[in-house]
Amino acid sequence: MRGLNQELYNNFLHHQLKNLSYKYPNTNKFALKNINLKIPIGQKIAFIGKTGSGKTTTANQILCLLRPTSGKLIIDEKPLKISEIQEWQSFCSYVPQSINLLNTDILSNIAYGLKNGQRAEFFGVGVVADLLGVKV
Repeated sequence: MRGLNQELYNNFLHHQLKNLSYKYPNTNKFALKNINLKIPIGQKIAFIGKTGSGKTTTANQILCLLRPTSGKLIIDEKPLKISEIQEWQSFCSYVPQSINLLNTDILSNIAYGLKNGQRAEFFGVGVVADLLGVKV
């Protein structure tokens, strides 16, 4: 991905949604229509609005969890390619409006989404558990 690693990512200026529209499958109504949004890299943002106003759909477009009906996600004037999505997602953080907890130990909840081989590499889990007084 254009050599997108942390060092290069820090040199990017912005990402944007350009003329982006999205329609959920089996509907005729657009959830998003012609959205233009430019966000400086590293900026923390929040989407605030009424239920059904497109906050989660917009976040899912930025994270590439949904494919736009039309328009593009652009990083410094270059459209993000399908082959670059996984690496792009590795640089994004997202706090959803609802949180799911697994009916298991705290380690499994903290490391949710990581592959089994990555759990051993997960930095700080032991420290966090100690701070919480939880056995992992």
